Amino acid sequence: MSTHEKNIILLLAFIITASSYGQVIYEKFKSIKLDQTRELKIQLPRNYKKNEDKIYPLIIVLDGDYLFEPVVGNVDYISYGRTCLNQL
Repeated sequence: MSTHEKNIILLLAFIITASSYGQVIYEKFKSIKLDQTRELKIQLPRNYKKNEDKIYPLIIVLDGDYLFEPVVGNVDYISYGRTCLNQL
């Protein structure tokens, strides 16, 4: 297999993997108490665009700088292939 073919396969694998995860949205808001602008990181579930009317559980990660990705990864792993879990 040539290098060009390997690069194409790697690119396709990356695109497929990236498209299977939920979408991340960043929202800024003004904190009156802190008198600063803060940024929220919002992770939407897989297939959210296909079913925007579905009600999903809300999980708030207070230490998002360090724990956001591990929490998102755990929730994604637990709920993979299932509908909304009552435990969440």
